[in-house]
Amino acid sequence: MFSDHFAILQLSRYAGIDELEHAYIQSQRRYQRLTASGPLRFYRVDILEDAKRAYLAIRKQLTSRGDDITQTQGARGTQSILAQQAATRYTHHTTKPPIKSSITEEAIIDAGPMNIRSRTIARLRAELASPKRATPDVEDAFCRQIIYRVEGDLIRYDARRELLNIAQQNNIKLFRANMLIAQIVESIRQHKLYQQPQQDTPATKKHKHKGKNNRLALKIAIIIAVMIIVAAIDLFLIQFLEGN
Repeated sequence: MFSDHFAILQLSRYAGIDELEHAYIQSQRRYQRLTASGPLRFYRVDILEDAKRAYLAIRKQLTSRGDDITQTQGARGTQSILAQQAATRYTHHTTKPPIKSSITEEAIIDAGPMNIRSRTIARLRAELASPKRATPDVEDAFCRQIIYRVEGDLIRYDARRELLNIAQQNNIKLFRANMLIAQIVESIRQHKLYQQPQQDTPATKKHKHKGKNNRLALKIAIIIAVMIIVAAIDLFLIQFLEGN
């Protein structure tokens, strides 16, 4: 199965070591959150292992590239061709832009039609019965590719097209690929896995601590009040019995 290390970490191909470290930490948190519940939890081990392999592979690539640039600078006193191209062409693409910014109304209008053939029921049945149908292992790997390209609870248009190309390369039918994409996105939305856990701010922690203290003081006050009432009842009974 085709696997893009940069897609797994949702990282630009021209990012540096610092961006890689940040992307790896964020990816670990994101994948742990996405596999916390629901059917996606069965992919947790494989996804975290893929993220680790991607991190190590990209780090090795960036380290070797940095050594090449350093050696070239020491020999010539100037930047290498790779460094010049990266500096002139990709200085502002270290991270992906927001999802809405990649699709505009003009782009949708000007976009060419997708090559989707109309198929009859008989043709669909023949495709399902075809020996070229993808195996469950291939479909599981494709599902992981879908998870790698989820941002929040959405998938970008270009990422969806890329997924369909991956599906075609691995004998996954178009209908099946779209169904798997829809199932994973719906599972993320249903279980609200895209929501990051709220971190307690100092004010929130102080409020919670104050609330615990108030509840403890209320419990102590109730206990003291009950003890006073019981003592008063005992004193009243003693006086009543002595009077008789």
